[in-house]
Amino acid sequence: MSWENEKRICPHCGIEFMPNAHNQKYHSEECKQAAENKRWYQQNKEARKKQITEQRRQKREERRKLLVDRMALAGTTYLNEQIALGNPQIDLTNAWRKFLPEGTPQADEKAAMLAFVRGTELAAEMHRVNALMRGHPLDDSPLPDEA
Repeated sequence: MSWENEKRICPHCGIEFMPNAHNQKYHSEECKQAAENKRWYQQNKEARKKQITEQRRQKREERRKLLVDRMALAGTTYLNEQIALGNPQIDLTNAWRKFLPEGTPQADEKAAMLAFVRGTELAAEMHRVNALMRGHPLDDSPLPDEA
């Protein structure tokens, strides 16, 4: 049986057709292109999923880093304000929440709180060093090189 007299069925859309060449598989160029696109999509589906997941993870990390930087600065600013006001009792328990941007994911809150506390610790250390440099120690603890 010759291919010229043989009816074929398009594997993509199921239309019955008469081939124009011995190796014609699809009934039209559009159908052939659609089948190739579908094959390409299926082959690259997992790679795209991984790429999108990685992009989302990177965006989350960038947002978290910005949040941590902002909260560290807020902690430093907060402690400096409290010292300038002469407030002897500084309560950090809930102070950090005032600086937390609205809509912050709950998963990022701990990192934000820790950054805020690190910022206050940095500010406290800066005040201690400045006082020591001026010759007015804030406490009786020796400097590390005096120990």
